[in-house]
Amino acid sequence: MEPLIRALLEKLLGPDEKIEIVANGVREWEGGWEIVFHDESHFGHDKSRAIRPFSEAREQLPEDVERPVFFYCGDGLSDLSAARETDLLFAKAGHGEYA
Repeated sequence: MEPLIRALLEKLLGPDEKIEIVANGVREWEGGWEIVFHDESHFGHDKSRAIRPFSEAREQLPEDVERPVFFYCGDGLSDLSAARETDLLFAKAGHGEYA
């Protein structure tokens, strides 16, 4: 999904190589495409496992260094584990309240 996410962000924000996107892959062929899952977890991508190394690296930064802000966009149950690992969460309307 990275190509779709990057295209959307570039359209909305302009090109920015500082944004790192971690997402399922996409296999394309003439006339179609399919998702290439990131790992063997139940949902095909345990997003918390993808985010955790970045969180751990951020914690190792010196106090005088500006820390990056992590944000996450999700729309379903497979996103709950990632929601616990990020600073900002954008969720699809109607999916309840997260605290």
